[in-house]
Amino acid sequence: MNSNDQVESVSQGLGMADETIGEFLKRERELRQISLEEIAEETKVSMGRLRALEANQFDQLPAPIYIRGFVRIYAEYIGLDPAEVMMRFEDELFFDEQETQTRSSGFKTLDEERVESKRRLFVVLAIILVAALLVAGGLYYYFDQQSRQNTVLEELNMPAGSNVQESSGLAGGLKGDNILPGTGNERSVPEKVGD
Repeated sequence: MNSNDQVESVSQGLGMADETIGEFLKRERELRQISLEEIAEETKVSMGRLRALEANQFDQLPAPIYIRGFVRIYAEYIGLDPAEVMMRFEDELFFDEQETQTRSSGFKTLDEERVESKRRLFVVLAIILVAALLVAGGLYYYFDQQSRQNTVLEELNMPAGSNVQESSGLAGGLKGDNILPGTGNERSVPEKVGD
């Protein structure tokens, strides 16, 4: 049994299920004391792409078909069984796709629910605030109008509940003494006939 076989048997006994495919490949590479530069030079895969692969940053890599090719080439170069590594990669990729589908199907994580709950609370509070401002504005307008009407009635020396038309004689007909003073035509309005 040579040293590569020993490294491979040791690596298979370690907790592969707890680490991502990128972490697994990096650990295996480091166990075999192979530099990333060496893999890049021999496989013609750029250093940036190899680093992204080891960091599981698949969004920085091209389409999934290329990622599969990078994983296969990487595994072959460091002496791993490409079929086993690809199976592990596909399992991880399938799990990630299922998680994405679960999230898009309406199931939310606890953090997403908290954010949405805070958002709903903010919207409700904003609606309550707007409604309160509208009610306060309406009340202010109503009481301001009442105050102005009372001021006008006081200036005319009328009781607060009486109607301006009734006091001026418009409801019961025109009479000379019921004409409002200061209008300039107190005497020119004819009196109602028959009273």
